Amino acid sequence: MASGRFHSYQIQPEAVQTFEAVEYDFDGLLKWLQFLIECEQRFDDLFRACGLSPVPLYYEAFLKDPLGVLQQIAWRLGATTPQNLPPTSLTLMRDATSAAWRERFVKDIPELVRTSVDPNRLSPTM
Repeated sequence: MASGRFHSYQIQPEAVQTFEAVEYDFDGLLKWLQFLIECEQRFDDLFRACGLSPVPLYYEAFLKDPLGVLQQIAWRLGATTPQNLPPTSLTLMRDATSAAWRERFVKDIPELVRTSVDPNRLSPTM
């Protein structure tokens, strides 16, 4: 990532300024999207080869209901389900700029890539 800011707790003024100064870069976004799709495919292939059925975990779902997500994982693992969690400082990093970039990227994306990517995976609400 061009900004070097990966976590919402990176709130140092320099990190925020660098994050806010990054400009839209279609080629860079496409490169990262392709990289992430390849990584997910490799994990899917590995899990399938090992006979594993992973539980999908989405950042947005975890932020919305962290206890519920962890309870589902614990239940799936046969572990004791937690009944409460300490407060977390995690917050969404998505903002009006990233929403505008998403909209622009979806319009700019080549047809070849558009047909090979599930549009729901590009959804800001996952």
